[in-house]
Parts: sequence; structure tokens; C-alpha cells
Amino acid sequence: METQSGRNKMDEVAPTDWTDSGVETIHTIDWTGKRHQLACAKERHESVDVCIFEPLTGKFVLRLKEKADRLYVADFFRDGREEIILLNGNQFHIHQNDRPNPRLNKKSLWANHNYRRLKQCHNYYSP
Repeated sequence: METQSGRNKMDEVAPTDWTDSGVETIHTIDWTGKRHQLACAKERHESVDVCIFEPLTGKFVLRLKEKADRLYVADFFRDGREEIILLNGNQFHIHQNDRPNPRLNKKSLWANHNYRRLKQCHNYYSP
């Protein structure tokens, strides 16, 4: 969706040096441990930065300066929150939320049968 200025709405809230091509490989992410989910994506058609943003506003919550070729999101540490897993060339980089988890008693997301099934069926068109 473009605004009257010819820019799309994400351009208006993204960091000034973020690509004009937008985002791709978009995943929902349970980053905070709270009840709302955010979105995680990488710059479109590039092996570069990754961001977490609010899906309704496009506001960036976190930007990771990376060279991400592939992007995955999963409850890697089994704490009920999801981590960002990146393929950078031939290396994996895992980024986790370093803030305290507000819901310490939350089970690992892997305990949910549907979550396990969805993570097994990942591909570019159905993340």
C-alpha cells in the first residue's frame, strides 16, 4: 500500500537505512512471552538485516544487523518464547530476548502438537 508521497507505509516507520524493497520471509514471533505476538522478517531479496516489528503499525521493535540468508523462528531454548535463528553463509546465529520472561510458568511451545507440526512444514511460501 502506497501513501500520497509514493512511499509505502513501512517506509515511514522503518529505520532510514532500511531497504525500500520492504520485508520478506515474515514469521509471527512470541518474542516477549506476553500474550501478543510480533512479526519477524528480513529485508526483501537481500542477505542482510532482520527485524521484529508490530504487525498492525509496522513499528520496528528490534533490528539485528546481520547477513541473513535464511530466517527461522522457533522456541529453541524451550522457555515459551521464540528465538530468531539465522543462516549466515555456513553459520547459524541464534538471537534470544535477554529480558526476563514475564510468564515463567509457561510451557515450551513444543508441548503444543500444532506448533510442532507447523514447524515441520516450513517453506518459503508457508512460514
